[in-house]
Amino acid sequence: MQTLRPYVYLLGVAVALTLTGCKQEAVQPAPLPAPEPQATPAMPVQQNLSADALFAFGKAQLKSADNADLDALVDKLKAASQIDSVHVLGYTDRIGSEQANLDLSAKRAEAVRDYLAAHGVPAGVIQTEGRGDADPVVQCPNLKGGKLIACLAPNRRVAIETTVSDAASAAPVASTAPAAVMPGERHVTQTVWIGPHTVPCDADNSGRCYRVRESENGPWKLWAGRIQGFNYVEGNDYELVVKAYRSDVKLGEQSKDTASRYVSSNNSGPFVVWVLDHVVSEQPHVGQ
Repeated sequence: MQTLRPYVYLLGVAVALTLTGCKQEAVQPAPLPAPEPQATPAMPVQQNLSADALFAFGKAQLKSADNADLDALVDKLKAASQIDSVHVLGYTDRIGSEQANLDLSAKRAEAVRDYLAAHGVPAGVIQTEGRGDADPVVQCPNLKGGKLIACLAPNRRVAIETTVSDAASAAPVASTAPAAVMPGERHVTQTVWIGPHTVPCDADNSGRCYRVRESENGPWKLWAGRIQGFNYVEGNDYELVVKAYRSDVKLGEQSKDTASRYVSSNNSGPFVVWVLDHVVSEQPHVGQ
């Protein structure tokens, strides 16, 4: 029996280790952090206006210098934190040639665009398109003359599709940028995408803003002033690598460029200044 004692002892140690291992395996892992809330994509809203209320029959000049429907739309857009896009579509009825209707619908869309821009909507976000007699609302078969014109009135319209951002999605890029420049750091390097059109920054059109993205498919945001060392050509799309500096970092004479700042960051400073490192790509914009 004495010869069995070492084996009994080893067996006891093995059991103890096994039980210890089980206890260790029973420890629950730390819970994963909750996912960050995702911004809700802005959804376009379409408003249809009667062309007969805006224009005389067959004409592309607005009847009046003041229009209550367009003024209400302007007020709604200017109240938004950020206007992402305004798409103006002109439509006619089927009376007349196809080309004449396309031309008329395009000119009517442009007249509405000019009205919106003249009343404070940034021209750079407005796109126009003439659709002619496409997508009719009514058909009106077997009618002629004045009865046909009256019946086809719903087809003569201007559709205005708008997309705006709320205050959260329109906040300055600096407030959410993963490449934020922390105190004590000189700069961080990041890739940005620049849109093909600048837009007015202020209600009096006193400044121009770049439309920028900090990820290839991220939301458009506004950047005021110039990106130091960057020669921008209107109508081109850009992918850039920039160095982002805090405004309290000395950049020599360039640091006096107070226009290089984030929009709406006046009260949250210090500002962030972008300096071009190199251009990744530059190409003419395709599409609207």
